[in-house]
Amino acid sequence: MVREKHALPIALVLLAGLIAGMGFGNFQLNVVVPFYIPLVLLAGPLLIVPSAWLIMEKSLSSTALNRLELSALLFGGICLAIAFFLPNGWWAGSISAIYLLLTTRFSWRLWYRGIWPFFFKVAFSCLPVAAAWAVADRLGWQPLGFDALIVLLTAIHFHYAGFALAILAGLLPVIKYQKWVHILYVGGVGGVAVGITVTQFSGPVAVEILATTIMACFGIYVAMRQLNYAWRQNNLASKVLLLLGSLALLVGMILALAYGWRWTHHWPWLTIPFMYATHGLLNSLGFASLSLLGYSLSSNFQLSLEGDLSEDLSTIKYNQKNF
Repeated sequence: MVREKHALPIALVLLAGLIAGMGFGNFQLNVVVPFYIPLVLLAGPLLIVPSAWLIMEKSLSSTALNRLELSALLFGGICLAIAFFLPNGWWAGSISAIYLLLTTRFSWRLWYRGIWPFFFKVAFSCLPVAAAWAVADRLGWQPLGFDALIVLLTAIHFHYAGFALAILAGLLPVIKYQKWVHILYVGGVGGVAVGITVTQFSGPVAVEILATTIMACFGIYVAMRQLNYAWRQNNLASKVLLLLGSLALLVGMILALAYGWRWTHHWPWLTIPFMYATHGLLNSLGFASLSLLGYSLSSNFQLSLEGDLSEDLSTIKYNQKNF
């Protein structure tokens, strides 16, 4: 069971980060964006990853986690934060590359641990992808000719639509058609990356539309199932936080779906600045932060693993009271 004492530190870290960012956030960016955009990115390795780790640590009935690995990931996140206070170039890129190396090493080793379920493995595999785009931003590179803003937003995307969404999907009980849920997630996250790349090279926009639709459907699926879980909570604070997190994801994914179909409907208000001010904040500080805080307060949450979900579903048992 996750203890309530973990909830207050998480909330205080989030609040302190926001205050520090507003007061001292002299970020050296390649693009002109609101101050909260780099804060959202840095909240990934410094807040979302350790919060998810604490929940899994108290929930997994195994020795799957150790604090040394968490410390290494946090150190990498601190290096990434330092890099954002330096002008883009080789120094900033080299310091941020520490985060890339540590996340790559951890995710590589993770796939050889059979006690980890599929969603958790995929979640931590998204971190090196996010780190690679963050390093590109700090170096001032624009891979495949993408705009500097897209490079920055891609690093954010894989911390939340990649890591956080997979973690929170993995905390839900296994269903009969779990493998199809896996396919839906991988098709959504991977498909969006492929679709945007195809569009970048003037390919058919139908690829991006299809991928965005799959991703939005998966997000809506997670939101609805988490709403169901939240409604059955006995702890009022946990219930409210999980309900708000689920609603934030639901609205955020509806916006993502609308943005994906912008090619056919030509809505002028669906711009990138509008999306990172709404969809981005709803999915990061809304869904990810509130949901993880809600799980940390949950008094009737327990997850037990007896095998590898990616290899044998019959050996995985999820036990949640009152679900």
